[in-house]
Amino acid sequence: LEKRNEKWFKLKGGPFMSIDLLFHHALSLYAMARKSKTMRRKYIAQADRIRKELNDSLKKRNPNIAHYVSILNAERAVLKQKKNQSKIVHELYNDAITRSARCGYVHYAALAQEHFADFLLSKDGNIEEAKYNIEGALERYTNWGAMGIVEHLHNKYRDVLDGNIKEFQVNIEGALDGNIEKFKDNIEGPAQERYTKWGATGVVENLR
Repeated sequence: LEKRNEKWFKLKGGPFMSIDLLFHHALSLYAMARKSKTMRRKYIAQADRIRKELNDSLKKRNPNIAHYVSILNAERAVLKQKKNQSKIVHELYNDAITRSARCGYVHYAALAQEHFADFLLSKDGNIEEAKYNIEGALERYTNWGAMGIVEHLHNKYRDVLDGNIKEFQVNIEGALDGNIEKFKDNIEGPAQERYTKWGATGVVENLR
Protein backbone atom coordinates (compact mmCIF):
# COMPACT_ATOMS: atom_id res chain seq x y z
CA LEU A 1 0.00 0.00 0.00
CA GLU A 2 1.20 3.51 -0.76
CA LYS A 3 1.56 5.65 2.37
CA ARG A 4 -0.96 8.23 1.21
CA ASN A 5 -3.58 5.51 0.92
CA GLU A 6 -2.66 3.50 4.01
CA LYS A 7 -4.50 5.69 6.53
CA TRP A 8 -7.66 5.76 4.40
CA PHE A 9 -7.57 2.00 4.02
CA LYS A 10 -7.14 1.32 7.74
CA LEU A 11 -9.85 3.76 8.82
CA LYS A 12 -12.44 3.30 6.11
CA GLY A 13 -11.55 0.05 4.41
CA GLY A 14 -10.71 1.94 1.22
CA PRO A 15 -12.72 2.07 -1.99
CA PHE A 16 -14.19 -1.36 -2.76
CA MET A 17 -12.43 -1.55 -6.15
CA SER A 18 -9.04 -0.93 -4.54
CA ILE A 19 -9.64 -3.72 -2.02
CA ASP A 20 -10.58 -6.06 -4.85
CA LEU A 21 -7.38 -5.12 -6.66
CA LEU A 22 -5.30 -5.79 -3.55
CA PHE A 23 -6.92 -9.17 -3.10
CA HIS A 24 -6.17 -10.27 -6.65
CA HIS A 25 -2.64 -8.94 -6.36
CA ALA A 26 -2.04 -11.10 -3.26
CA LEU A 27 -3.72 -14.07 -4.96
CA SER A 28 -1.37 -13.72 -7.94
CA LEU A 29 1.67 -13.43 -5.68
CA TYR A 30 0.81 -16.65 -3.85
CA ALA A 31 0.31 -18.37 -7.22
CA MET A 32 3.73 -17.19 -8.40
CA ALA A 33 5.29 -18.33 -5.13
CA ARG A 34 4.08 -21.87 -5.81
CA LYS A 35 5.81 -21.87 -9.19
CA SER A 36 9.06 -20.05 -8.43
CA LYS A 37 11.79 -21.45 -6.21
CA THR A 38 14.14 -18.48 -6.49
CA MET A 39 11.51 -15.78 -5.85
CA ARG A 40 9.27 -17.82 -3.54
CA ARG A 41 10.13 -16.02 -0.29
CA LYS A 42 9.84 -12.58 -1.86
CA TYR A 43 6.42 -13.29 -3.37
CA ILE A 44 5.14 -14.77 -0.11
CA ALA A 45 6.37 -11.76 1.90
CA GLN A 46 4.63 -9.32 -0.44
CA ALA A 47 1.38 -11.30 -0.40
CA ASP A 48 1.54 -11.69 3.38
CA ARG A 49 1.76 -7.93 3.80
CA ILE A 50 -1.41 -7.40 1.79
CA ARG A 51 -3.16 -10.24 3.64
CA LYS A 52 -2.21 -8.62 6.96
CA GLU A 53 -3.62 -5.26 5.87
CA LEU A 54 -6.88 -6.90 4.85
CA ASN A 55 -7.02 -8.88 8.08
CA ASP A 56 -6.39 -5.72 10.14
CA SER A 57 -9.25 -4.01 8.32
CA LEU A 58 -11.47 -7.02 9.03
CA LYS A 59 -10.67 -6.70 12.73
CA LYS A 60 -11.81 -3.09 12.51
CA ARG A 61 -15.20 -4.48 11.42
CA ASN A 62 -14.96 -3.82 7.73
CA PRO A 63 -17.93 -5.92 6.53
CA ASN A 64 -16.81 -6.27 2.91
CA ILE A 65 -13.64 -8.32 3.11
CA ALA A 66 -14.24 -11.46 5.19
CA HIS A 67 -14.36 -13.58 2.03
CA TYR A 68 -11.10 -12.07 0.75
CA VAL A 69 -9.28 -12.86 3.98
CA SER A 70 -10.63 -16.42 4.17
CA ILE A 71 -9.54 -17.22 0.61
CA LEU A 72 -6.07 -15.75 1.13
CA ASN A 73 -5.69 -17.70 4.38
CA ALA A 74 -6.29 -20.90 2.43
CA GLU A 75 -3.89 -19.88 -0.33
CA ARG A 76 -1.19 -19.13 2.24
CA ALA A 77 -1.72 -22.46 3.99
CA VAL A 78 -1.04 -24.32 0.74
CA LEU A 79 2.50 -22.95 0.79
CA LYS A 80 3.31 -24.11 4.32
CA GLN A 81 5.22 -27.32 4.92
CA LYS A 82 3.85 -28.62 8.21
CA LYS A 83 2.53 -31.86 9.62
CA ASN A 84 -1.20 -32.36 8.99
CA GLN A 85 -1.12 -29.28 6.76
CA SER A 86 -3.45 -30.91 4.25
CA LYS A 87 -6.21 -31.11 6.86
CA ILE A 88 -5.75 -27.43 7.67
CA VAL A 89 -5.91 -26.49 3.99
CA HIS A 90 -9.14 -28.49 3.61
CA GLU A 91 -10.71 -26.64 6.54
CA LEU A 92 -9.62 -23.21 5.31
CA TYR A 93 -10.86 -23.72 1.75
CA ASN A 94 -14.20 -25.04 2.98
CA ASP A 95 -14.48 -22.02 5.27
CA ALA A 96 -13.67 -19.71 2.35
CA ILE A 97 -16.30 -21.36 0.15
CA THR A 98 -18.98 -21.18 2.85
CA ARG A 99 -18.15 -17.63 3.91
CA SER A 100 -18.11 -16.31 0.34
CA ALA A 101 -21.44 -17.99 -0.46
CA ARG A 102 -23.10 -16.71 2.70
CA CYS A 103 -21.96 -13.16 1.98
CA GLY A 104 -23.51 -13.39 -1.49
CA TYR A 105 -20.21 -13.44 -3.40
CA VAL A 106 -21.04 -16.43 -5.58
CA HIS A 107 -18.10 -15.81 -7.92
CA TYR A 108 -15.62 -15.87 -5.04
CA ALA A 109 -17.16 -19.08 -3.71
CA ALA A 110 -16.58 -20.49 -7.20
CA LEU A 111 -13.01 -19.20 -7.19
CA ALA A 112 -12.34 -20.87 -3.84
CA GLN A 113 -13.75 -24.17 -5.12
CA GLU A 114 -11.68 -23.91 -8.29
CA HIS A 115 -8.46 -23.35 -6.34
CA PHE A 116 -9.38 -26.05 -3.83
CA ALA A 117 -9.82 -28.51 -6.71
CA ASP A 118 -6.37 -27.61 -8.02
CA PHE A 119 -4.91 -28.32 -4.58
CA LEU A 120 -6.73 -31.64 -4.32
CA LEU A 121 -5.39 -32.76 -7.70
CA SER A 122 -1.84 -31.43 -7.44
CA LYS A 123 -1.13 -32.19 -3.76
CA ASP A 124 -3.64 -34.65 -2.34
CA GLY A 125 -4.51 -36.77 -5.33
CA ASN A 126 -8.14 -36.74 -4.19
CA ILE A 127 -9.92 -37.03 -7.53
CA GLU A 128 -13.48 -37.48 -6.30
CA GLU A 129 -13.45 -34.44 -4.03
CA ALA A 130 -11.70 -32.44 -6.73
CA LYS A 131 -14.46 -33.34 -9.19
CA TYR A 132 -17.11 -32.32 -6.66
CA ASN A 133 -15.50 -28.89 -6.26
CA ILE A 134 -14.99 -28.41 -10.00
CA GLU A 135 -18.67 -29.12 -10.55
CA GLY A 136 -19.57 -26.72 -7.75
CA ALA A 137 -17.39 -24.00 -9.26
CA LEU A 138 -18.94 -24.56 -12.69
CA GLU A 139 -22.44 -24.24 -11.28
CA ARG A 140 -21.63 -21.03 -9.44
CA TYR A 141 -19.79 -19.47 -12.38
CA THR A 142 -22.76 -20.37 -14.59
CA ASN A 143 -25.20 -18.73 -12.19
CA TRP A 144 -22.96 -15.66 -12.17
CA GLY A 145 -22.92 -15.59 -15.98
CA ALA A 146 -19.16 -16.14 -16.39
CA MET A 147 -19.50 -18.47 -19.36
CA GLY A 148 -15.94 -17.84 -20.56
CA ILE A 149 -14.59 -19.27 -17.29
CA VAL A 150 -17.07 -22.14 -17.50
CA GLU A 151 -15.81 -23.09 -20.95
CA HIS A 152 -12.20 -22.81 -19.79
CA LEU A 153 -12.78 -25.11 -16.80
CA HIS A 154 -14.70 -27.61 -18.92
CA ASN A 155 -11.73 -27.85 -21.28
CA LYS A 156 -9.16 -27.95 -18.48
CA TYR A 157 -10.88 -30.68 -16.49
CA ARG A 158 -12.65 -32.54 -19.28
CA ASP A 159 -11.29 -35.96 -18.29
CA VAL A 160 -12.21 -35.53 -14.66
CA LEU A 161 -15.72 -34.30 -15.42
CA ASP A 162 -16.39 -36.98 -18.03
CA GLY A 163 -15.34 -39.72 -15.67
CA ASN A 164 -12.65 -40.92 -18.07
CA ILE A 165 -10.25 -41.06 -15.18
CA LYS A 166 -11.62 -44.51 -14.35
CA GLU A 167 -10.10 -45.74 -17.58
CA PHE A 168 -6.68 -44.62 -16.43
CA GLN A 169 -6.82 -45.68 -12.80
CA VAL A 170 -4.66 -48.55 -11.66
CA ASN A 171 -6.17 -51.89 -12.63
CA ILE A 172 -5.76 -53.74 -9.35
CA GLU A 173 -7.49 -56.79 -10.80
CA GLY A 174 -4.30 -57.50 -12.71
CA ALA A 175 -2.31 -57.59 -9.50
CA LEU A 176 -4.91 -59.71 -7.71
CA ASP A 177 -4.86 -62.19 -10.59
CA GLY A 178 -1.09 -62.40 -10.41
CA ASN A 179 -0.61 -60.47 -13.66
CA ILE A 180 2.14 -58.21 -12.34
CA GLU A 181 3.24 -57.05 -15.80
CA LYS A 182 -0.27 -55.84 -16.65
CA PHE A 183 -0.44 -54.10 -13.27
CA LYS A 184 2.93 -52.43 -13.87
CA ASP A 185 1.99 -51.34 -17.39
CA ASN A 186 -1.15 -49.64 -16.13
CA ILE A 187 0.85 -47.67 -13.56
CA GLU A 188 3.77 -46.65 -15.76
CA GLY A 189 1.81 -46.08 -18.95
CA PRO A 190 -1.46 -44.26 -19.60
CA ALA A 191 -2.31 -43.57 -15.96
CA GLN A 192 0.78 -41.48 -15.20
CA GLU A 193 0.64 -39.84 -18.62
CA ARG A 194 -2.97 -38.70 -18.21
CA TYR A 195 -2.57 -37.64 -14.58
CA THR A 196 0.49 -35.57 -15.49
CA LYS A 197 -1.32 -33.99 -18.45
CA TRP A 198 -3.92 -32.30 -16.30
CA GLY A 199 -1.65 -31.46 -13.39
CA ALA A 200 -2.54 -34.19 -10.90
CA THR A 201 1.03 -34.52 -9.68
CA GLY A 202 -0.21 -35.66 -6.30
CA VAL A 203 -1.75 -38.73 -7.92
CA VAL A 204 1.43 -39.37 -9.93
CA GLU A 205 3.51 -39.35 -6.75
CA ASN A 206 1.11 -41.78 -5.09
CA LEU A 207 1.41 -44.18 -8.03
CA ARG A 208 5.17 -44.13 -7.76
